[in-house]
Amino acid sequence: MFSKTFVLLCIFFSYSCYCDGDYCERFRESFDSLLYNRVLIGQVIKSLFTRGGILSCAHRCLSLPSCSSYNYQMSESDYGVCELNGGKEGEQENLVEKPGYVFARRRKVTQLCNEARQLISKPASGYFYIQDNNCDKFKVYCDFTSEPGWAWTLVMSESLQNVGRPFTQRGLFKNEPMSPDVPNWEAYRLQFDRMKGLRSESTHWRITCSLNLASVVDYRDYVRAKFKDFDLLTHKNGGNKTCELVDYIDVHGHNCKNCTAVWYQSAEYILAHKSYQNLCDFARAPGSIQVNGTHSEQNFGRYAFYNPNFRCTSNNSATTNYWFGSQI
Repeated sequence: MFSKTFVLLCIFFSYSCYCDGDYCERFRESFDSLLYNRVLIGQVIKSLFTRGGILSCAHRCLSLPSCSSYNYQMSESDYGVCELNGGKEGEQENLVEKPGYVFARRRKVTQLCNEARQLISKPASGYFYIQDNNCDKFKVYCDFTSEPGWAWTLVMSESLQNVGRPFTQRGLFKNEPMSPDVPNWEAYRLQFDRMKGLRSESTHWRITCSLNLASVVDYRDYVRAKFKDFDLLTHKNGGNKTCELVDYIDVHGHNCKNCTAVWYQSAEYILAHKSYQNLCDFARAPGSIQVNGTHSEQNFGRYAFYNPNFRCTSNNSATTNYWFGSQI
């Protein structure tokens, strides 16, 4: 009988990511841990009698795009029964006991939360592994449920308590990572290169307030824009005000759609909106304040001057969340 450790190592190393120069496979493919004496029923799309052991069965599954897992009958010889299964990840409710068989589910590491959403049968937000343009795998938080029909990747998040630290102040076009391998709500910012990679495959960005405490977006204290209209990763105005087009913006319940709003960003001044200023299509938001009588409150970032009635700055635990994404 094959050694379990040997089988697992062979499968893992036989199907790793291949990169050559600027080329990188879109998916890094391998299989989850083998489940012994288990088979998936009701999903078989092809049954084969293979030579070459379990690796041959694994190879057949990888060669068939519609194959999501396989059942293999272990034997002492090179020959075995290989059943290729269809269906999406997460559909394991029909796993049953069958002595002498093993079950393995195909795993794909995608480049986007949008792609990851296509691979699961039931949408559930959470942590996923995706890969960058160098085929390096990294962990992200994917949101599939706060806005129906959208998939979002968290690229940065900060709590008000952490405002003032460099990652909360430097422009988004600068590389200022914070805990990039450990996505969290209080102190997190991806490397700039990985942000660029996600942006190239995304259509929109958004900023939310304390979404970690809410299950859905109610569009209060919220902004969303298309990258083609307003790219927050390239926007540089030296800290001077410019009017930029957004799909939707709301501050203190005052909102507009497909309108311009005032924004600031420079190398040492992260993207921010000033809602007290009566500029652009999105005029002064009722309820906005001037701090010390001269400085407008800042919204969606920086927060040198802030209003506790704005959700992102309501208390020290309040968070500001930056996302890249697309409609599904």
